[in-house]
Amino acid sequence: MNRRQALAAITTSTLSLAGCLASQTTGPAGAAGTATPPPPPADLPPANTGLRGDFDPETTYREIEVGSRDGVDEDYVPHELLIWNATAGQRTVNLRILDRVAEESVHREAYTIPAAEALRTTLLEPSQYFVQLWGPAIDTETLLVPCIIFDCNYSTTSISLYEDGHVGSVVSSTLAGCPSYDCDAPIPE
Repeated sequence: MNRRQALAAITTSTLSLAGCLASQTTGPAGAAGTATPPPPPADLPPANTGLRGDFDPETTYREIEVGSRDGVDEDYVPHELLIWNATAGQRTVNLRILDRVAEESVHREAYTIPAAEALRTTLLEPSQYFVQLWGPAIDTETLLVPCIIFDCNYSTTSISLYEDGHVGSVVSSTLAGCPSYDCDAPIPE
């Protein structure tokens, strides 16, 4: 199976998650980040839901890293998540990242992103992730960051938050031919 076939197969596969994914990291008590998250998906969510127009944040509001590069081969480059507030006012979004392979929540926090700015999240460790977004003025969305995207290429999931609450996304990669990380292989100690 080539890379394109594998990426296409990702959107049609299904899986079941262990109850461990229900554990979560929470923000400060009373913050929007403690609002009830959506349940982990029963089926494999989409990686791409499409964008409306150009993805064009003016600046990066904040940068965060999730995970560690300890023990990760340099051939497997981190993956970037960019969440752009494509509205005229600030937008609060709850972000939860579930590591499907480790079966745990690896990040959960609420962010208030200024108008036209983006939150940059770097996923340092190769895995298969579910990215969940919800909030008072946005539609709840769960997106897939497939394991196959962790290879020698620079890759990004661009996510837009629109005025009507719609959440759009697209995954992009430089698509050079190189091996992808094998999420089914045992993790070395």
